[in-house]
Amino acid sequence: MFELRFAAAVARAGIELQYEVPGEGESTIDFGFEAGGVSWAVELMRLDETDAAKAATVTARDEEGAVWSQRILSDTREDKRQTEGGETLKAIQRICQKCELDGRPHKFKSPHEAFNILLVDVRTLFNGGDKADRLHIALGAMAVPGCFRQQFRGNPVTGVFDEATTLKGAKEARERIHFIGFVEEREFGPDAFGPSIQFVANPYLFNDEESARAAIGAWPLKPAAVLNLRGEHSGGKA
Repeated sequence: MFELRFAAAVARAGIELQYEVPGEGESTIDFGFEAGGVSWAVELMRLDETDAAKAATVTARDEEGAVWSQRILSDTREDKRQTEGGETLKAIQRICQKCELDGRPHKFKSPHEAFNILLVDVRTLFNGGDKADRLHIALGAMAVPGCFRQQFRGNPVTGVFDEATTLKGAKEARERIHFIGFVEEREFGPDAFGPSIQFVANPYLFNDEESARAAIGAWPLKPAAVLNLRGEHSGGKA
């Protein structure tokens, strides 16, 4: 349904889509289309609830029979995967894995052929998360204020586009993905998909803010909020 909602939104904008277009090697990309005078290659993924998050969730029934649940992701947890740092790292790992297979680039072709977009459904991560979570996942701990920086086993969690990240697929992600779009859908009306996205631009592929701004300006779903561009922090959850 995530793919269908995206396809419907783009089609409603008057864009003709191609489904399962050729990607790197024998892989395919979910959607390809032309918009704003440029080519787009868009892959979608959903961050399913992790086993660690499920294990950190307690469900109980009160005296009146009402069922309630509580999730505690805390640095005091013995299992460090059941921490906010652990969940952040897992999200980064899963995004990077999209871009590599058997030691070779996967999915996304050369960044010179099209603007490569990865749209990530984040509704199950921190109940949708916020801007700091998205900047942290994309850019790393140093991209957010100190109070929002996550650690895992005593080390700062680096991001998808951070050159310090050595996870499988991180190098390919830096070299090929132009924008990560974090999608937190809370409404499902005709014009709701575009405003539910908050993008982070890849500083590895854009020389300056103007080039990133020009690129996202051709994106067909508006508004197109990019969290690491000055003056572009509107849209989605605060």
